[in-house]
Amino acid sequence: MKLLVTACGICIVMLAQGQQLLNSGFENWTLKNEYIEPDGWISTNAYAFLGAPETCYPFEEAHTGNWSAKLETRLDPITGDTLRAVLITGSDYEAPGVSFPHKPTACSFYYKHNRLDTAAAVVYLTKWNSVLKRKDTIASGFTIFFDIASTFTLRTIPLTYFGTAKPDTCLFLFTTTLKDKPNPGNYLIIDDIVFTGFLSVNGIENQPALRIYPNPAQDVVTIDTEDEVKQVIIRSVEGKEVSKGFDKKLTVSHLNSSVYFIEVETANGWIYTQRFVKD
Repeated sequence: MKLLVTACGICIVMLAQGQQLLNSGFENWTLKNEYIEPDGWISTNAYAFLGAPETCYPFEEAHTGNWSAKLETRLDPITGDTLRAVLITGSDYEAPGVSFPHKPTACSFYYKHNRLDTAAAVVYLTKWNSVLKRKDTIASGFTIFFDIASTFTLRTIPLTYFGTAKPDTCLFLFTTTLKDKPNPGNYLIIDDIVFTGFLSVNGIENQPALRIYPNPAQDVVTIDTEDEVKQVIIRSVEGKEVSKGFDKKLTVSHLNSSVYFIEVETANGWIYTQRFVKD
């Protein structure tokens, strides 16, 4: 029985993580040739192969975990050019993006910004059109950073859908500037990217929607669904049960600041698993 429970916990974690971007907390980085990249992401650090300074690097001030990603506009001491920082999901510079067959309604993350320039973030969910041989945009969202954020601040990007199709790819892009002539020294620090409000789970398009808010949360998590809730379980990233309830509101104030997975079983038999961040 213990082995079965452990296996179930692992499966739940794998399912929930499958609805999120890999390395969304920027804990894992790999040295590529002469530059470093966060696993699952590509950046303008590729220019470092030609001797340019890195514009994206692991930063030891993190919202959770050990590392965040710091993007910084920098001067190239060799050419005198001002190099903007761009960070994109994927591993191929010619065809960025990662597999993502899910339909979230929003994405959130924590950031810091010194506002020496106007930084931005954009999300595209696309689907390959085999007839026209192109990527069709299924949903998108964007945000512009006009503020100074000296401490980690939550930012949420709502996603707008342009049809009922399910996407197959996610392209998430951060940049330190929207200008042709960027301002040196502008930085944007990113951590803990979370997609929320999934319209489908495990590819089942007609599954009723469920939303969990706020996410991230401090004191109470609320489950927004028309169905009756039978049971709610919160698990650690290792799959260990840390809290349990039977209502649409669940107290989380006693939990340590970290990433968790919340499993909601409804009276009609649906089981939802979503990730949330405890502040």
